[in-house]
Amino acid sequence: MLSGEQHSLFEEAVEIDFASIEQELERQARTKACPQARRPLPPRALPPELPHIEHRHEPDSCARRQCGADLVKIG
Repeated sequence: MLSGEQHSLFEEAVEIDFASIEQELERQARTKACPQARRPLPPRALPPELPHIEHRHEPDSCARRQCGADLVKIG
């Protein structure tokens, strides 16, 4: 059982918690109301005048070391 003073401290803490929760919910509602603020920008295409260099990294061998089976190109 709580004494009168303990009860008032408990109620005060609860009120502070509720106020904090309400502020957070309001902040989230404002953020959801303006989805443009959170949406990332799409990537821009590079200018065509930039040089394009393609690098291919090929393995030394086309067979697996452990079992000798052929490797499969996936990309």
